[in-house]
Amino acid sequence: MHAAFTHSAPYSTVCDALVALESGTNCFEFRAREVYWLMRGQVSTSLLFRMNNVAKAMKSVPHTTRNIKSLQKLLPKLDLE
Repeated sequence: MHAAFTHSAPYSTVCDALVALESGTNCFEFRAREVYWLMRGQVSTSLLFRMNNVAKAMKSVPHTTRNIKSLQKLLPKLDLE
């Protein structure tokens, strides 16, 4: 799973473009300023990843993308108290 964090909620055109990319192996979920991409299988076998289609669909929205493993490593380092 990957998560994209944006400064503001993505435009409906961006959401529509990502939904159009969905398949049996790729699924997108939108929550406020976050876009979640569930990719079943390995990144190396994903056409969306290799062809950079997700980044192209989100090019109009400033964002940073991280995979879930990176986020799990960062979480313990946060001082949440």
